Order: sequence, then C-alpha cells, then structure tokens
Amino acid sequence: MAMMVLPLDGRWLDRILEFADLPWSRQAHDDVFVRNGWHLEGEDGEPVVHWVDMWPLAGDFGKGWHIALGEYPGCDERGAAPAVVCDHPECRADCSVMLPVAYCAFGVVDHDDEPIPPEDYWDLDSMGGGIWLPHAVEDDWEVEYRRVEGLLRGRLGEPSSLEVPESLDAERALIWERGGYLVTLFSGPEWFAYGTYDWIGIEVRPRVRGAPP
Repeated sequence: MAMMVLPLDGRWLDRILEFADLPWSRQAHDDVFVRNGWHLEGEDGEPVVHWVDMWPLAGDFGKGWHIALGEYPGCDERGAAPAVVCDHPECRADCSVMLPVAYCAFGVVDHDDEPIPPEDYWDLDSMGGGIWLPHAVEDDWEVEYRRVEGLLRGRLGEPSSLEVPESLDAERALIWERGGYLVTLFSGPEWFAYGTYDWIGIEVRPRVRGAPP
C-alpha cells in the first residue's frame, strides 16, 4: 500500500480556482499559464501550452505539481481569434483543467495474489516530488480526501446536488457551482496509467449552455 500526496494548501487551491473565474477564451486561459510560469516558449517566443495532455507545471514540477488538461478552451470556430469569448456548447465539450492532489495504490498483488512492494510498481521518476507514503493505509486516503473537501467547503461553501459527469469515472465526488464553471472534487481510477493508481483531483469544467443549472 502506498500513497503520494501533493500538499494542497490555500495558495494552490486559489490557483486552480482561478480557472473558474475566467471568460471562456483561449487567451484568458493561456494568460494564467504565463502569469504562473507554467508555459513553454515557441520558436518566436510565443507562449505554448499543450492541451489534451498531462502538463508538468514548470517551476513547480520538482515538487510534484502537474495538471491534466482537456480539450482546448475558447471558441473553436474556424478563424476565431484566441481572445474571442463564445457560448457555443460544442466549444465547451470535453474541456477541463484538473489538478491531481493525491495518488494511491492499495492491494497490488502478483499473479499468485502475493503483495508487490510499492517500489516495484510505483513510477517515482514521473510521479516524484510529492510526499511519498509507502506504508499508507486506506484510512490515510480517506483523511486526505476529507482534508481537501474541507478546504473547498471553506472557499466555496456547501456543494450542489448536480450529478457527477460520467467522464470522470469517479467513485465519489462533490460539485460546486462557480459562475460559468463547475468545480468538482473526486476520487477514482487514474486513467493515464490505465487504473494502476487511484487519484484525488479537483476539476474545473465550463458549464454547457442549455445543460441543467
């Protein structure tokens, strides 16, 4: 049994919640990456952010911080400038920013149902930098989820009764409404590693016009 925790605090929570206060444009989102130094520079010096990917946060990745990016934000119509703000539902589908705050792998066994030591399956090269807890138990996982929930309740109040999007593949989740966005705390299988780990994450996703409030 093992866990890796990225120690979410008020500063990091504010950083992810900033995405829930943005106008719906590509430019507004890219500006957040530039302000935080999370971008790369292109050949002409322009900021580059690779959406639809797991994105290490430059300057903070040594501490383990990274985010999972969905489809490109903003207007997807042909020729639309990055600063264009739109309400087209199709331009919001599958768009999200998700901050992982903890990973775990409990009960990993071999073909003979013998426990496998965490160091034999945990990818510390790509998932290092956080607080490594090789002897964690499931109660530790529950404590971390509740801690993050408490931080979100302190910022956003009581969660709403909206249904959790199936795309998260979450075993449990809470959703808050914030302007034109939904903020979701969830726990469930981590899909980039094909379910090797579970994770706790905070997702910011735009509302789709015409969807239930």
